[in-house]
Amino acid sequence: MGYCAPGADGQDLVLQSGASAAFLSGTAHGYEVSSPVRDDEIVAATITGNSGDLAWILYSSVPGLGTSSPSYDGELLVSAPLGVYFAGAIPSSGMLAVSGPAPTLGPGVESSVIYSQAVVRGATTGRFRVASPSALVIVDDSF
Repeated sequence: MGYCAPGADGQDLVLQSGASAAFLSGTAHGYEVSSPVRDDEIVAATITGNSGDLAWILYSSVPGLGTSSPSYDGELLVSAPLGVYFAGAIPSSGMLAVSGPAPTLGPGVESSVIYSQAVVRGATTGRFRVASPSALVIVDDSF
């Protein structure tokens, strides 16, 4: 899993005449998946957020173009058909780790990509937020 350490602050936001920017309040939610994995290995995922937030993982074999909705904050970047996995409540550490077996590839299938994204419901706000997307690459265990 790749993880970037906090860096120095960037440059101030400069907007051209007539442009506007929207700043979202609250804590950013993160999502990471171990990748690539063989189809007989364990997949590990980490979701970060506020203590008590509830977290789900949405996954699909089809990437999305990016959709937004008044019912959640952020861009949904996975497409239907969606699978949904309830990951649990984020503990006081702010980091929820989950794991499970990688999907088994069918006969003759050498690899597959599963696109996923975490959705977190704020414990205090009840508002849904979409975290960053990730792609899980699964390769046949013969490689």
